[in-house]
Amino acid sequence: MNVLFLALGGGRRKGTLAEADQVIAEGGRALILVDSFGPWKLESVPEGVEMVGLTSLERQHWPMQVTDALILRAPDRLLRAIGRGPVRRLAKRIRGAYKRRVGQPIHRRVTVGYHKLWPDRHHGLVMSLVRRREIDFIVVTTHQSMIRAARMQRDLDAAAISRPKTRFSIDHLVDASPTVG
Repeated sequence: MNVLFLALGGGRRKGTLAEADQVIAEGGRALILVDSFGPWKLESVPEGVEMVGLTSLERQHWPMQVTDALILRAPDRLLRAIGRGPVRRLAKRIRGAYKRRVGQPIHRRVTVGYHKLWPDRHHGLVMSLVRRREIDFIVVTTHQSMIRAARMQRDLDAAAISRPKTRFSIDHLVDASPTVG
């Protein structure tokens, strides 16, 4: 059983981790989706539980990959290739200065533009995560996650694919559909 825990906002951290640990103990796979890792950094994540941030999903989107490659990685590789031998220290300083003064400011501006062009970016990225991971259940753990879960459920209902079931606790993971017989 593959379970996605929607834990946006950082509330109920201990309860979410305990439920995820219980899913792992029962032989399932647990994936916790968070919007920021900040509130979670002091928590000890149980072995086998995977945490995914919305920003890491955002980095996998093609526009962000292209801008990252063109603005940060390509100039860094070029300067690294040029800066061998006796000019290594100078090239290292130039790489750092480029990244700090040119690359990162441009990347921040491009990211703002990306957010304006794709205001609904997270929904599509989360839906593709659900489809890729073959999620059986979506457990909504915080009130900030309810709107996203309702929207996901609406889109999953409209799709002609087998969809994960949305629950509010792992105590209700059994299939609630009526049995015939």
